[in-house]
Amino acid sequence: MSFQTLPETPERDIPALLTRAFATVYNDDFANAMMGVNHALTTEVRGWHEKAGWGMGVLLTPWMLTKVYVPLQASALNDLTPPEQWTASARLNQPYMVIGDLMPLIIDGNTHQTYINYHHDIGHYWLQPLVQNMARYSDNDAAFSAWGEVLAFRKAYRDQKAADEAAKAQQTLESQASVQNDIEVNRRAFLAKWVK
Repeated sequence: MSFQTLPETPERDIPALLTRAFATVYNDDFANAMMGVNHALTTEVRGWHEKAGWGMGVLLTPWMLTKVYVPLQASALNDLTPPEQWTASARLNQPYMVIGDLMPLIIDGNTHQTYINYHHDIGHYWLQPLVQNMARYSDNDAAFSAWGEVLAFRKAYRDQKAADEAAKAQQTLESQASVQNDIEVNRRAFLAKWVK
């Protein structure tokens, strides 16, 4: 198999593994960076959950906030083939890359626009970047809070759009009922003239 997955052990703490791996990436590649990295932030995973053979959550690092998708077992990858440059053997001794190639995932019938990536301690994982300029956040809570506000805005927008569409559909039904009622009234009036 050209993918590398996490060891299938019963008591694995994947968020802790991600946190350690990306803290190491920070120390190795970003600790001395002057631009594009917010050194006030630490690596953290929130909202971790598992679904249809995948683990997913929101990963915060000093250089990005992203959704992360990790296959929980090899069978989750059955329908996927990595690009040649992203096989485990091709990536093994390569330097860390923030974002890999675009490779959408379909999880439980939903398509996620993600980018394949690789870390020797994690294996293959996929990212869906949310924020790549972390400079404006004073701490981890501020970064997650800002993203929470974006999600709340999007939800409010979707809810309002759904309410508008429901109101429009109701208005259409009422209009059709009114037209049908007018037709029935006119039909009765027409028939009444002939019955006399």
